[in-house]
Amino acid sequence: MKRIQILLYAIFVLTTKSFSQDFKKVIEIVGGMEASLKKMIANEEQSRRAGDDSLKADIAALKKTLSSGNNEVAANAKSVLERLEKLETSADSARPNSNVSEMARQLNQLIGELKKVIAQSAMPYSGIKDGKQAQWSGEARFRSEVDGRDFKLNTPMNTYTLSRIRLGAEVKPVDRVTVKITIQDSRTFGQEASTIANSANIDLYEGYVKIDSLFRDDVSIKLGRMVLAYGNERILGGLGWQNYGRVFDGLLVRHACEKMMIDFLAMNIVDVNTAPPSVNATGTAYKYDNGVALYGFYSTIKFIENLPFDFYVLHERNQNYSKPDTIDYGFTTIGGLVKGKMNAISYDVEAAYQLGSNKGVDVSAYTAAAMVGYSMQGSTLSMVSAHADIISGTSPTGKEYNTFTVNYSTAHKFYGYMDYFINFPVQTFNRGLMDLYVRAGITWNDNAKTQVTAHNFTTMEDFSATAPLNKKDLGQEVDLVTNYKYNKVFGFECGVGAFIPNTLIRTSFGGSDIGVWSYFTTQVNF
Repeated sequence: MKRIQILLYAIFVLTTKSFSQDFKKVIEIVGGMEASLKKMIANEEQSRRAGDDSLKADIAALKKTLSSGNNEVAANAKSVLERLEKLETSADSARPNSNVSEMARQLNQLIGELKKVIAQSAMPYSGIKDGKQAQWSGEARFRSEVDGRDFKLNTPMNTYTLSRIRLGAEVKPVDRVTVKITIQDSRTFGQEASTIANSANIDLYEGYVKIDSLFRDDVSIKLGRMVLAYGNERILGGLGWQNYGRVFDGLLVRHACEKMMIDFLAMNIVDVNTAPPSVNATGTAYKYDNGVALYGFYSTIKFIENLPFDFYVLHERNQNYSKPDTIDYGFTTIGGLVKGKMNAISYDVEAAYQLGSNKGVDVSAYTAAAMVGYSMQGSTLSMVSAHADIISGTSPTGKEYNTFTVNYSTAHKFYGYMDYFINFPVQTFNRGLMDLYVRAGITWNDNAKTQVTAHNFTTMEDFSATAPLNKKDLGQEVDLVTNYKYNKVFGFECGVGAFIPNTLIRTSFGGSDIGVWSYFTTQVNF
């Protein structure tokens, strides 16, 4: 506006001065200045629109990169992206007299927040350039546990320290080809008889080749050993809490476009190299042989704005190689997940049905879960949520196998941090599980947070038809976890848990005391 005012003043002066001299000349000058003014306005509008288009393109590229990359970064950066989209809308409706400096300030603030999210997720800021340059990443995690989960307080506590060291390199030798290798050392302190035995704990955690834009821009493939983590990880998760994690060997083909992402899977489960001390007396873990295979697809559909929908069909079977004509089990899981947020309210609903056969018996099973949470800004009590998880079980008098099999879930995330119910169906007596729990989050500052969770566990079916085991109550668990981020690479976490057992647990474990457990973890990510 100031430039326009100056221009009009100049027109007035020149007009006044020239009027008595040469009226025709004045008209020419005014006409030329009018054309210049129109050109100036047009150039400003063109520049603004170019800036708008550039901003839109950058936001679209950012969203696409996050959706196809690190899941943790995408989840944590969601709020930042939503605010960037609002800023994009503001820029789209802006005019030359808009407060551009304020928009620039907001944009700069959001960029700073996004950098912080990326740094906290241990994701490098820049990508790999063509050539043989390696992008390094690593982790050093040490977790000490004091374990009294046997319900016998008069017996000594089981104490141990677990260590996990990972070192990875990602290389892009040519355009559209990425190679990633991660080596892992997982062990329990003091468990090796000698240093010679240490080599048994070192293994290939990740090792794959990824080819982007295969035949078309929206198709990529990944071949080798990889982590599979989808949705809430109730069905297929990476199991990061476990000292050795969970990985698969196989082929992944991804089709990703603006409204949909679908992964086609053909996998074999990888046997782990070592495990922490067993604390459960209800049975040993289900033993798989090398005939375990997983096929199917997992998709995320975004046809409705702010309401993504996950749909998956997964087939799992265990071929008994000692008896080539025998399949120990084979079943198909069909399910879906809806997850979203409306202002301060977040929610997710997931359900799945399972059919097939298990040792010659027909399978008909289901699982369902729901969560609703409320976030509070500017309050120490930053979040409260209510949860319900159901896993179907088999009745003692049933003729079908009705227990939903959860082989690849990140169960620690849902069914109590004390891990009494991570080995399905052994630890639930083949009777299923209902877990009703509430959770509260406390934010002390930007670096320190505490989470408190209270669970009530029951089976879906009676354990037996005779007293006192004709009940469904398993017990109650309370978990308290606090984590602190010292800086962007180093932090620690500590937690305590207590479990009050009911008749089923007391009878199975041979103890009637409260189960207790605590841990302390230090972790470095780079």
